[in-house]
Amino acid sequence: MTNIKAYLNEKAEVVNKALEKYFSGIKNCPDNLLEAMKYGTLSGGKRIRAILAMAAAEAVGKKGESVIKIACAAELIHNFSLIHDDLPCMDNDLTRRGKPTCHAKYGETLALLAGDALLIYAFEIALPESSNKLKDYLHFPLALRELAAASGPIGMVGGQVLDIEFSEKEKNISNLLHIHSMKTGALIRGSILAGAIAAGANKNELECLSEYGSNLGLTFQIVDDILDYNEGKKDKISFPAILGLEKSRQKALEATRKAFRAIEPLGEKGKILKEIANYLLEREI
Repeated sequence: MTNIKAYLNEKAEVVNKALEKYFSGIKNCPDNLLEAMKYGTLSGGKRIRAILAMAAAEAVGKKGESVIKIACAAELIHNFSLIHDDLPCMDNDLTRRGKPTCHAKYGETLALLAGDALLIYAFEIALPESSNKLKDYLHFPLALRELAAASGPIGMVGGQVLDIEFSEKEKNISNLLHIHSMKTGALIRGSILAGAIAAGANKNELECLSEYGSNLGLTFQIVDDILDYNEGKKDKISFPAILGLEKSRQKALEATRKAFRAIEPLGEKGKILKEIANYLLEREI
């Protein structure tokens, strides 16, 4: 067995160093905007989406570092969403990861613009700097298209709209699954597919990874809901609020088993993805 915690820590460090490099490469940016962008991204986080992009590249036979630009793009998109989710017009949260949220520290206007800038910069860093480098990033535009789809109206943003608009009566298990497949699951699945596409995955590999990503996203959300529920956050509509804790745990376990089965055709190359899925499940179970 791989030491999964050591693997995750090692990959997170690679991602963090790359993110710091990309931020240092921003020139002529207002100091307060750059500071807020860095604060919203570098103030903690496990880099799960970025690591999944790298692990997917490894599962199709390439080095994870070969898709570091895509991995960092996924991470910037994720952190843009967190900054915006915390805003007063959304969840109005004042702390995240034990620290003041971006708007609590820098004000609502700058936080909004920092989130916008992270989303846009994600695509800038992942695209080739010049035409003579196009051949080195042959599959990256398609990978970025996957991230864009996962982030926009049929993905994360659309899921957030449904989460806001659905009444409590409408938040039954069917609608909850639909919301979170877009709001949370889409970017997890999109990060996996983007990493694999950037690494040159074939159609069969992408089909396996797509099914894996969909089920992993469900596991991730259910376990997050369980952790929140056990911490006393019982006033929101969640899987344990609707199904109860035991049925929620069972559903997370079932999703993880489906994720395992999906990548069986990848053989030994898919081992690390199985270990990541098991790690994410066992955060609570």
